[in-house]
Amino acid sequence: MADVLKSIAGIIASISTPLQLVALALLLIYAVARLQTRGDRRPPPTRMQARAMGFLFIAALATLVVGVGGKPIMGLLQQLMLPSDLVFHGAVRSTNSTPIARARVILGSIDEKSTNELGNFDFTIPRNRALPSYKIQVIAEGYKSLPELTKTADELRDLEIRLEPEPKQIVKDFDPSVIVAQFYGIPHVFVSMHTVNATTGIVVISDVGATLEGPDVSLSLRANLWTIVSPMGPFQIVTGPFPLPPGMNVELRIGLGLTGNVVELNQQIGHLPEYANQMACSPRLDGSVRPLTDDAFALVKNFAADKFIWREGDWHLKMTMTVDGQKQSFSKDFSLSAADVERLRASLTLIRRCISVRFDTPLGQDGPMMNFLSK
Repeated sequence: MADVLKSIAGIIASISTPLQLVALALLLIYAVARLQTRGDRRPPPTRMQARAMGFLFIAALATLVVGVGGKPIMGLLQQLMLPSDLVFHGAVRSTNSTPIARARVILGSIDEKSTNELGNFDFTIPRNRALPSYKIQVIAEGYKSLPELTKTADELRDLEIRLEPEPKQIVKDFDPSVIVAQFYGIPHVFVSMHTVNATTGIVVISDVGATLEGPDVSLSLRANLWTIVSPMGPFQIVTGPFPLPPGMNVELRIGLGLTGNVVELNQQIGHLPEYANQMACSPRLDGSVRPLTDDAFALVKNFAADKFIWREGDWHLKMTMTVDGQKQSFSKDFSLSAADVERLRASLTLIRRCISVRFDTPLGQDGPMMNFLSK
């Protein structure tokens, strides 16, 4: 008996892992169950009991094997079941699905790659450097940068990142002042901008318009005149987008106003008896221009009375445009005094003198009298 106890004590002393202890417990349970089914007076075990004891014995042996060689076995299983490296794949696209080549993809402090011509990138991370999550950032010239993203390993196995193109800086700056004017009473605002096309292709400025808000007034203005030759004109009529060839560096002035049927007004003036044989504002032999008659100027005043909207108070102008598909805007606040409004209204008499009567020369001046103000 002492020898048996000594052997059991030796076995227990040799146990060095929890799995070995579990294996010993399973073997003891199996031995007890086996003894209970032996003997002449005991009925033979049922099939289910025999199967349960078989499973118990196999579980005990498996636990003993793993307990004895646990670390080597688990290491071998890990090598067989898991790849040695993590492979991350992704693509960088623009918001219109165009692949972005040569974008910098920064995976935290681990690695940095550049996208290929198809906008794709790959990272191979050693298993011993695996993390629960990763910081990733993408930087591409000509595109807005996203904040640093946090992604799991599963998300990085097939990741797509979309970047929004940055607006092309064709319009470098706007003149801080605007010109406020009236043309036949119709409100006009003239805005100047410094435009530079440093690209290798034609850049198009389109959809130019503005909203003008003042005391109890809210208007939508459209671009109808432009010039790059002289700030005061002559102006060209806006018939479509403004194409800027490569290398163009100009001051572009755009006139925005309301629509007004000045052609119909001129037709009414032309039907007056005094203009049956000659046009209004026709030149004399000495080069001077005949002023409008009283009846003709009365038609002008009636027309302008319905169009003139300038009032004393604060005004807000917001100009919008599209530069190669990118929206840009410019805002300007200005104020008109009662004297400013009266000055603009009184400048209607310039038309009687046949000054500022042509659409391509809407801004006119005669001495101190002018139909525009700089704000």
